[in-house]
Amino acid sequence: NASGKSSLLEAVAMLATLRSPAASSDRQLINWRSGEELGFPAYARAVGLIERQNGSVEIELAISVDPTTNQLKKSIKVNGRSVRVLDAVGTLNVVPFTPEDVALTSGSPSLRRRYLDLVISQMSQRYLKALSQYQRVLEQRNSLLRQLAREPSVPISVVVNRLEFWDQELIAHGSRIIAERMKTAWLLSDR
Repeated sequence: NASGKSSLLEAVAMLATLRSPAASSDRQLINWRSGEELGFPAYARAVGLIERQNGSVEIELAISVDPTTNQLKKSIKVNGRSVRVLDAVGTLNVVPFTPEDVALTSGSPSLRRRYLDLVISQMSQRYLKALSQYQRVLEQRNSLLRQLAREPSVPISVVVNRLEFWDQELIAHGSRIIAERMKTAWLLSDR
């Protein structure tokens, strides 16, 4: 006990998904005394070497704090080259299963959707991109709804026109997401 098994599993899951399965924010991952003795800003870092049939791949995730602005900076490298999150997810494929995941069968549908999103995103860049775009469009649409609620004098025709664009975008990205989830669920089922 207390030998770091959970920390190791969390680090592996982080290298696969580029976010912690346990922490609610990247800020919680940082050892705030790290780098102190050498005068470096606080940071967290995980590096993994993945052995594959066609060679090895190294993935690195680093999170640091800018000492002047206190802002977090996330750096991701694959084979020493800086990449975006979208390009790095899927380098290492992991499906973490924790005691909390038992709720997948009895809990809310949102837990199952989140779990499918985690699994499928590691296998399909197209899915991850559609999921990212869907979330961005949903934020834009919700922002528009809040803005329109603050401006009750806007004519209904204007409201309908503005919402129609965002609704069509949600449908386009959402249908790709649903189709991929259904395909994956079918493949995972007993058929």
